[in-house]
Amino acid sequence: MKKVEQVTLPQQAKHTFIAALAVATMLTACGGGGGEQGGPTSPPAQASYRSAKQTVKDFESNYVAWRYSVAGQPDASGVSWGSVVTTHIDADGAYARAEVEQDGENRTYTQYTVDGARKSVGEPCGYVFTPAFAEIPATLTLGQTWETSTTRTCTNDADEHTAVTAKGSVVAVEPLTVRAGTFTAVKTVTAVTYKFPRSTTVSNQTCWRDTVTGVELKCDIVGTTTPVDPAKPVRTQSFNSELAGYAQAATGRQKLNVERFTGVWQVWFTGTAEGICSVRIASNGVVNGHCNNNYNIAFDISGTVDAQGVASFSLVGNGISGPGFTGSFESPLKIAGTWAAGGDKGTWYMLHM
Repeated sequence: MKKVEQVTLPQQAKHTFIAALAVATMLTACGGGGGEQGGPTSPPAQASYRSAKQTVKDFESNYVAWRYSVAGQPDASGVSWGSVVTTHIDADGAYARAEVEQDGENRTYTQYTVDGARKSVGEPCGYVFTPAFAEIPATLTLGQTWETSTTRTCTNDADEHTAVTAKGSVVAVEPLTVRAGTFTAVKTVTAVTYKFPRSTTVSNQTCWRDTVTGVELKCDIVGTTTPVDPAKPVRTQSFNSELAGYAQAATGRQKLNVERFTGVWQVWFTGTAEGICSVRIASNGVVNGHCNNNYNIAFDISGTVDAQGVASFSLVGNGISGPGFTGSFESPLKIAGTWAAGGDKGTWYMLHM
């Protein structure tokens, strides 16, 4: 997938919000005998939505459509599945999440503060944010506005600094239906600006978050990169992401979808036979791949995985079925199980690349 210069999509579902009712309206009595009873009433405070604690293995699975143009002319477009999974929680509540894409060969890890602000992103050129940066605050209230800024530094080049600013507001609380279901959502509008040495990118983002879980339900993003050199073309990329599945331990809510496993996987199996497989899982849960064992014997691999994460597949070589593999996914990042063929048996595991 092509990307606007060095700008990544916002990490899905940085925050988990829990609705909290504001303090009750206070009434003040005025006047004496014969005077008007009662007094001015404060308008009721808006409900706010605050992030809750992350839990390891929380995940969101998203369907993304993207388009890319140069100087106003369409250049490329496509659709993709991606998942983001919480992988680690620190003692202070800070956490790490891993992001995988269906055509990706490597995971992207992002470190967050307890409030969901990004501290660092690990990519081919890793980034550190000083101070930690969130396009959207951890707590949202209807009518709220914000402006934040940070400096993003490339860990492979200490001289590469990018000024980043975000200006946004909460514009509505409204019902929203996406692939994962129907929710009550907080709607935000945010403009994020990246000042690069040779260009400026402005990312205009309209996003919706569930009021109960805080999971990002939908996000429409248009990023425009304008070079400093007027002779160079303006580049535009748009993303439309939509939640298709999720699981969140803090609220006990989930919508499991088979598409969260879409992508490239690596399989290792041990026991009577040992080997490694390169596997691709399609968005409908069909598993296909190719394996080699420790005797340099090649096999094809085929089978299925369902929305619950239950997997069943086998190795096939020269038309003869090999070991039968069964297991279950621990998360969109890993699956483990056992295999057996006649009197032979062993264990196996598979990692999303």
